[in-house]
Amino acid sequence: MLLAELREKYEDNEPIYLEDAMKVLGVTSSYCRILMSKWVKNNQLKRFERGVYYFPKASKLFGEAAFDTQKVIKDKYLGTKEKPLGYYADFTLANMVGITTQVPAKTIIVTNNERGERRREVKIGNQKLLISRPKKLINKDNVMALMLLDLVSVANKYSELSRKETIEIVKRFAVNAKVTWRQIKDNIDAYPTRVSQELIKMEIYDVLA
Repeated sequence: MLLAELREKYEDNEPIYLEDAMKVLGVTSSYCRILMSKWVKNNQLKRFERGVYYFPKASKLFGEAAFDTQKVIKDKYLGTKEKPLGYYADFTLANMVGITTQVPAKTIIVTNNERGERRREVKIGNQKLLISRPKKLINKDNVMALMLLDLVSVANKYSELSRKETIEIVKRFAVNAKVTWRQIKDNIDAYPTRVSQELIKMEIYDVLA
């Protein structure tokens, strides 16, 4: 009966977090763990990692479809467009925008869901992440501005392109992200003086909304 309630709520390969399952089933944390363990043992449910479960999706060609690790990463550390929790940063961000072709061995994420002073390695499925807390609490209004400031701070360090090409890519990011002068003004105090100077040298202010 309880499993049917959970099945009605979640689709195949959709992450089921223990704290959410407790609410759906209306049971305590300890009892929910007992239920989940029983269903996993009976092959009615799959355990992805501690506190994360899912109903496996069958594949006609390959038996069982692969679980979407990225969905868990997004839920835990990135959030949504309306309620962002974090963003890709540093070497990962540099690769994403195209100023370097090198792919980092560990995905780097800045997130509100990290409170430690230092960058920490975590593993989601078979993917290694380096997570750290943001310089300022991330919200809908400042997330793109913080990404731009992070990109400016590491552009010279990671870019494989000419100075002119690098600046053009950073400017294009600022335009596409619709970062405003006010957003930069409200967040620049969290960054070293060199980042503020680099914004001027790159003429980023000229393209801000």
